Amino acid sequence: MVLDSVKEDAGTERLAAALATRLDHRLFEPHVCCFEESARLANLSRHLRTALFPLGRVYSPAGLRTIWRFRQYIVQNQIDVVHSFMTRADIFGVSRRARSTPCRGRNEPAEHRLLVHACV
Repeated sequence: MVLDSVKEDAGTERLAAALATRLDHRLFEPHVCCFEESARLANLSRHLRTALFPLGRVYSPAGLRTIWRFRQYIVQNQIDVVHSFMTRADIFGVSRRARSTPCRGRNEPAEHRLLVHACV
């Protein structure tokens, strides 16, 4: 999942955090990546993999470098699924297309990695 924020205590932010921690970890390896640090992200890092991608403006040289780092993170961690909800996060989710590995079917081994990209 990709969200612009999990900092606020709103519905989507709580849902993303709950889903990331409650996914069957025998089938998925959830990752939560954020644009800003937050208490919720720190709490999630005790239960699953997290990464921080500081971002001011998406449409800037620094924003493009951050998108490139995010894409490298996807490739290095062999992430199969990126799901997004909000505008800035959607732009990052599109960079997943740069990795041309097809998604696996439901009968594939339980070694899938899911990026829950909660961009704070």
